Amino acid sequence: MSRPALNKVILGGYKVKPETIDRLRAAAIQAGYTHGKGAAIGEFLDAIAQINPSLLAELTKK
Repeated sequence: MSRPALNKVILGGYKVKPETIDRLRAAAIQAGYTHGKGAAIGEFLDAIAQINPSLLAELTKK
């Protein structure tokens, strides 16, 4: 059974460290964003984008 269309866009072309995807996958699963036995990384990124911008900037500050 295929997944329904969810009015999503493809977010590609960004260069990240190889371990970034693994860390995102692990964080998504830990936060409960799963699809089957894997991570729902897109859903997890959507949730991150909904965080208050000031709080997100503080949490990710270098």
